[in-house]
Amino acid sequence: MIDSLESELRTARNQLQASLEHADASTEELKASNEELQAINEELRSTTEELETSKEELQSINEELVTVNTELQSKIFETGKANDDLLNLISATGIATVFVDRAMRISRFTPTATTLFNIIPSDLGRSLLDITHRLDYPTLAQDAAEAFCVFHAK
Repeated sequence: MIDSLESELRTARNQLQASLEHADASTEELKASNEELQAINEELRSTTEELETSKEELQSINEELVTVNTELQSKIFETGKANDDLLNLISATGIATVFVDRAMRISRFTPTATTLFNIIPSDLGRSLLDITHRLDYPTLAQDAAEAFCVFHAK
């Protein structure tokens, strides 16, 4: 019976030793995992700080864009109003006027201009030189080109 008890004691001691070794190994693994988690946590904190900085920069840029957008909207409104005033003035004067760009393409015209040029609304974007007219003005194209050069030189 003593042999049996001694055998059980040895088995119990061996199991205890194995359990202690297993516990030590688990503790070491947990320490390593904890260190990894702390490193990951530091990286996350650093990333969070970078994101906060980026967010602040984006908010600042957004505020600037809102300011610029407001200024542009104001200028668009002012330009539209000036354009409307100009169109009203030109229409009210009854002066035949054809607006062209540097390539002599028609951008707009007054109703009175149709008495001199055979212009219709679908002619917008066409060259004025392609439109027939009632003018005795053989140097029209040359004078218009010269006017653009003189205006551009100033």
